[in-house]
Amino acid sequence: MPTVLVTGFVPFGDHSRNISQDVLQTLPDNFTIENPWKSSTEQLVKTVKLDKLLLEVDEVGASTVSKMVDREPSNYDIIIHLGLCAKCESVSIETKANPLLNMRIPDNSGRHISNHRLGEEILECDKVFLDHLKYPSIDNTNFSIDAGSYICNETLYNTYTALHENNLTNKIPCFFLHLPDYDKITLSNATDVVQSVITRLSFKPVLEVVAAVMKHPLGYLIARKKSDELNSLFWEFPGGKIEHGETVNQA
Repeated sequence: MPTVLVTGFVPFGDHSRNISQDVLQTLPDNFTIENPWKSSTEQLVKTVKLDKLLLEVDEVGASTVSKMVDREPSNYDIIIHLGLCAKCESVSIETKANPLLNMRIPDNSGRHISNHRLGEEILECDKVFLDHLKYPSIDNTNFSIDAGSYICNETLYNTYTALHENNLTNKIPCFFLHLPDYDKITLSNATDVVQSVITRLSFKPVLEVVAAVMKHPLGYLIARKKSDELNSLFWEFPGGKIEHGETVNQA
């Protein structure tokens, strides 16, 4: 049974509601999920246990989960942060956290700081976990590498720091889901997206790939994997994952 920590935030600024809080309250404590990759040899059904945590929009809230990870590093199999993004048109899956905190408005404690460094470098999720969510894509979502410079980004940065320091970056998937406001999405749709993300991360993905053997009078075309990829610098025939909507020949 995967144990998932899901967090949301209370209202802040001039917002009387925060959809992340509403989604958090709507999600069941336990629910059954089916393996989305039907050709997988892994079990078909699992029950997910959710630990739900409502965070304050302040420095304490932004550091709550990172302190939990430091105290008990292996408590959770997945960590999902939820937050409101009023300018978003769909759910943004944040994959990177910025080391700069530059608050446009005060947080709920009155803290209002600019150009404050949270660390020295950009932190990001392990690329292996992106395959769970990208192939095929989840409806009403997009991927983002800009979590902003407010409390949402501070929370994600703190959590990524704790995972890194406890050698868990490649073991516990962690994403921040920026949810659009109610004029762009319904509570039901937002909740469905969160459950879809949890479902994908709870099973090993089965990806469709294609490779091409290209013959030439002088030999065959082979390619070398980039230095920052899995199995870096290995040689292989040209190929890759089949993107959503692509045919084998297009891929």
